[in-house]
Order: sequence, then structure tokens, then C-alpha cells
Amino acid sequence: MYWVQDLYPEVAVAFGALRPRLPAARIMAAISRRVLRRADRVVALGEAMRARCVAAGAPPERAVVIPNWADAGAVRPVPHAENPLRRELAGDASVVVMYSGNMGRGHDLATLLEAARLLGDHAGVRFVFAGDGARRGEVEAAAGKLPNVRLLPYQPRERLAESLSAGDLHLVSLSAEMEGLLEPSKLYGIMAAGRPALYVGPAGTEAARTITAERCGTVVRNGDAPGLARLIRDLADDEPARSEMGARARAALVDRYSRSVATGRFVRLLHELS
Repeated sequence: MYWVQDLYPEVAVAFGALRPRLPAARIMAAISRRVLRRADRVVALGEAMRARCVAAGAPPERAVVIPNWADAGAVRPVPHAENPLRRELAGDASVVVMYSGNMGRGHDLATLLEAARLLGDHAGVRFVFAGDGARRGEVEAAAGKLPNVRLLPYQPRERLAESLSAGDLHLVSLSAEMEGLLEPSKLYGIMAAGRPALYVGPAGTEAARTITAERCGTVVRNGDAPGLARLIRDLADDEPARSEMGARARAALVDRYSRSVATGRFVRLLHELS
């Protein structure tokens, strides 16, 4: 069984780190095709990734989709009044817009930071970026210029429920060229915490499909910082809408995207192959 998290060398080529005609890229592509063709099952994180796998050589009848997940027991909604981290992060703001996780080359951070700049006059909204990665420097530079942006390191795993629950709205992003090559798995932790997700990226990803199907957030196209800013401004003033989306997110996570559900699908798949 080949469980695909990222597709290489396609990711490296899309990043510009590897030119497709170089011998190294061709050798990696040949190895990848061989693995995809020979695997008894290829498990992709979403339909767009499955299509990429099939195009790269996986037999369609052997390629299946099992999305990533979150542990519904370990990550749960923590009310603001019971969350000391919320008080620390929010300060004078009434709404915290959070980005939690990897700040990598495949993420559209530019749109998120531009939306933060456009909302600089909204005293009730604070942006919190918690994590690290290759593009953390861009966020650090923005935090030095924008008083409504705060940058934090990765939070300890044992405080993940508190950390994710400290946000009122969560940002998820993916660069347009990454569609089918990467999937932003942070969505499932957000859903487990019972918070809405605002996704900036291509509409064909599993994250976009899940948010749309479960009505637990909104999808915004890459580069539409004004649209994202308007959406945040509207939701900042609409606590009932945020609560409803968060409740739908948590219910969907427990029923369809929890660890027990996903591992159960893997168990059934392995029994089919045995």
C-alpha cells in the first residue's frame, strides 16, 4: 500500500526547487511511476490528489481516497472563558483570526497577510500566526509592521485543544499550483476544535470540498485579499454565524473525519488486500 501525503518530484518542480528536465527529476519521476503502478492500493488524501496519482501511473481501480483526520478526543472545543491562552492571545480584540501550523512554500501567506493589512483599522480583530516553516520570515516581517498581527512558535501538542480553540476564525491556505500535490491537513484540527475555517486556495482540493460540503467555513480564491478581508469583517460582527459553522465543523469531524473513522477505513482496506 502506498499512502500518499505529498507527490514528488512534482512538488519540488512546482516549488521551482527542481527543473523537470534534470536527470534527478527524471529518475525520481520514474521511481514514482513504478511505485504507483506496482502498489496494490494507492491511498490519496483527496480526489484531486487521486487524479494526479492516476495521471502519474496508478491504476484507477487501485487508487482510493482516505482524507487525513484529527483525534476528536484529544482536540475538543474549549470555551473562551475556560481558556487561559485565549485571554493571552486576544488582548483587547474581540475576534482572533488564527493561522496555526506550517508556514511552508506551498501556502498562500501573501493573501492572508494582505487581508490583515486591509483590516488594520478594525480594532476588534487580531491575527495570530502560530507555527514555523520556510516562509515564517514573511510573517515575521509583516508582524513588525502590522500592529494587528502577532507571531508565535508552534504550540505544545498537549495544549493543541486550547491553542486551536483560542481562535474565533481559522485560516487555511494553499498556493494554486499545489492543487492535487499537497493537502492542508490542518483543517481537521480546526474542525475538531469546533471553529470555522476560511480557506484560501484552489477549489478542487479536499479541504475546499470538505468546507463546502460540511458548511463549516468559506472558500476564497488565491489573491482575493479584499474578499477575505470583507468576509472576516462580516463574520467578526456575526457571532451566531461563527457558532453555527463551528458546531457543524465539530459534528462532521466526529461523524466522518475523526481518527477512529479514518483508521477504520484503513483496516477495511487492509482486509480487502489480505
